[in-house]
Amino acid sequence: MDESKSAQNIWNENTDEAAKFKLSFFNQGFYNLFLAIGVFVGIYLLPGELELAGKTLILFCCYSMLAASIVLFISKPGMLRGVFIQGLCPLVAIVCNLFWGKFFMAKMCVAAINIIHS
Repeated sequence: MDESKSAQNIWNENTDEAAKFKLSFFNQGFYNLFLAIGVFVGIYLLPGELELAGKTLILFCCYSMLAASIVLFISKPGMLRGVFIQGLCPLVAIVCNLFWGKFFMAKMCVAAINIIHS
């Protein structure tokens, strides 16, 4: 297993502990990847006939990410940095949707399209 001091510092674990959880971290990485893909698929669906499906998919993924950050906070309160990294963006998206709804989703879609085309 590759020994990374920065990873050990982030997770506050030693090399032996990291080896025990290697598969779990690998799995978690793919879980996060699939949630991110869900958000981008939702953004892709927004401008078409499947707007409601796109919005639902985006919000489901954001709520899942936010819930995971809450679980991290409850299970390891000392990892506030990780909680904020994991939960801040989904929280901002959820709050913006609550206040600006369709306008926010349209702006997010335009921003994502501009990023893809640049």
